[in-house]
Amino acid sequence: MDKNVASQIYDIIKDFDPVATAETEMGSREAGLPLALNLMGEFTAMKRELLTAMEDIHFSSKFSEALDVLKKLGFEIIYTGYMSDYNPNDERDTPHLDTFHVLWNPMGLLATAESYSGNHVNTIKVMGNWVGERKDLGWGISNGGVWINHEARYDTHPDAWVFDFDGQEGVKHNLEHLLEKGKFLTEWLECPFLWFLTYMDTKVKNYDRKAINERVFNTFPKHVQEAMLSKNVDKKRNATF
Repeated sequence: MDKNVASQIYDIIKDFDPVATAETEMGSREAGLPLALNLMGEFTAMKRELLTAMEDIHFSSKFSEALDVLKKLGFEIIYTGYMSDYNPNDERDTPHLDTFHVLWNPMGLLATAESYSGNHVNTIKVMGNWVGERKDLGWGISNGGVWINHEARYDTHPDAWVFDFDGQEGVKHNLEHLLEKGKFLTEWLECPFLWFLTYMDTKVKNYDRKAINERVFNTFPKHVQEAMLSKNVDKKRNATF
């Protein structure tokens, strides 16, 4: 399938809700459950086929495949951590080493990616600052407004947004949409909520999120640190660490 055609179809169907559709069709959630399960299976397969044609990430992508997509989009790995939840006393468990990456894109985008059971994707998140109209931020993108100091370099547009989104599906599609409708800021005005913890960190009692964030942040290249906490960032408002 042509990737442009696939992208157009994906735009049309990506907001489809199988559960709500089945519930409306059958009159109740309980009555619509069999239809919802069927629709969900078909819908998931359809999105996987479209995103594969678009050379994008989908929920069945392997971790290495997802990283390849991010790298082709210009992301570079700036931090790597390893962990394992293998339990030798559980005969159902198998040895595996999971990876946590933080990646930076010169456009001013930060991404985190964590594997699960070695080969699968556990989490991917993409974040940054974007200038454009709120209505064009798109589906599935969390955001908040950024106040722009009129003496700053980014005072040529009235709207700026700090955003993040789940990158496990359609990350390339989302970024292309945002580039078409606005621009990313290479120096941030505000830090998104940062979470540089792995699933193993959260298993430690009384873990310190800010301390872990700071430890990881301090390993980043200087130009990345400066972009994330530029002179335009309100340090008091952005208590990142």
